[in-house]
Amino acid sequence: IDFQIGVPTKDDEGATQLAGAGTIALALARAQIAEQAKKDERLAPAVEIMKTLRLSAQGSNLVVRGQITFETLGKILQNLPLN
Repeated sequence: IDFQIGVPTKDDEGATQLAGAGTIALALARAQIAEQAKKDERLAPAVEIMKTLRLSAQGSNLVVRGQITFETLGKILQNLPLN
């Protein structure tokens, strides 16, 4: 499953700055989640999704793109509480 989320910003420059800063933050978050997944295997799907995330600027919009495989989605659904 491919997904794309657009977030409007004030202007083109703002979108570009957010994409740059977000890419750095995303790299840090990937490392942190990968480390946590070593302790808790339920986070493995998050690691897989995080690997696919990309940030970019399109005009004045910040665009987040990523993918979720059906296998990863199945793992996420298995970990949901059934209350």
